[in-house]
Amino acid sequence: MKPEALSKNTRSECIRTGYAKMNINEHLQDLHDELKEYQTPTVVHPSIESLKPPSKWSLASLLGRGPLKKSSTKIPPNLPKGLYMYGDVGSGKTMLMDMFYETLPPNITSKTRIHFLNFMQDVHKRLHAMKMEHGTDLDAVFYVAADIAEQASVLCFDEFQCTDVADAMILRR
Repeated sequence: MKPEALSKNTRSECIRTGYAKMNINEHLQDLHDELKEYQTPTVVHPSIESLKPPSKWSLASLLGRGPLKKSSTKIPPNLPKGLYMYGDVGSGKTMLMDMFYETLPPNITSKTRIHFLNFMQDVHKRLHAMKMEHGTDLDAVFYVAADIAEQASVLCFDEFQCTDVADAMILRR
């Protein structure tokens, strides 16, 4: 992100809201610089079969070992950490995020900027569609997450607020 563009357009707003004290511009610039070097890994979709629960009558269960555990998704060690901005209504959070989004480095070819509520509604809709197509015993979270990761390597949420327990459980995974 061009620091002069961010600073010039937000200087008075940042001073008024206290963002200057929090060095938000520096944090946004650091994230931008990190993203310049970031190479998005290839997204691997789990197979539908791997998302189904193990059979109750398997050799492992007969031997008293119980069902085999599913392997968890590995998070790349070089994955840039996100940034969470908070503050009073009208303090410029959305404006800063929009400017960050619009000035992402050219190597970031897939990006999404969405209101958090709309994002979660889309996730629930995709999960429901997967269960209707493949059965209700399917754990579709990893499949839907892979779809989202394929569509965007950077997600910018506006109005992030998680008050729904089901949403929290999905986000945790």
